Amino acid sequence: MPSDETEVANESLTLLGETAIVALTEDSDRARAVNRIYTPTLDQALRSHDWNFARMRATLGRVAATPDFGYDFMYQLPQQPLCLRVLTTNLKKDEAWEIETYQTADETAQYRVILTDASSLEIRYIARVTSPTLWDALFADAMVHEIARRICYAITRNATLVATLSEEAKGKWRQARSVDGLESRPLRQLLSSSFTEVR
Repeated sequence: MPSDETEVANESLTLLGETAIVALTEDSDRARAVNRIYTPTLDQALRSHDWNFARMRATLGRVAATPDFGYDFMYQLPQQPLCLRVLTTNLKKDEAWEIETYQTADETAQYRVILTDASSLEIRYIARVTSPTLWDALFADAMVHEIARRICYAITRNATLVATLSEEAKGKWRQARSVDGLESRPLRQLLSSSFTEVR
């Protein structure tokens, strides 16, 4: 299993029959190809599923400014690590909330916020987990294949290899999501099962 982004890149390059790189920032076509798509690919992969390893919890801080209309409060979404997707909140079913981008009055900063009327806010979210040492092994394998698929044609000009890697990547993601989905049982599901048993 890779220990950093360079090892992820090199495992992908190995699938293409290419030589390894020293860093994503090195001056080579191989490094530039990986570096260009690495973070967008990771963000898309993390957003696509409720990964156990990427879940985090946070009590959000209220922004001093208030929304121009519609809601009473704004809460800044986590930036370290970056919140890629909100899973759940502590709000009741009848308490509305929305995600927007807030720009400060002096236009010096922009960040994502949740708008709501609630006086406090807790969330569970998918974070941008950048260290491969924290990834699930099956996720890491799928990422390696996904990156290889995305950089394949730019480096090899081999459409047949692109097609092969695309099918392999689909299978890897399918397996990773399936196994990941078996490894937790949220309280909501436990309560539902208990109610079913009582009835």
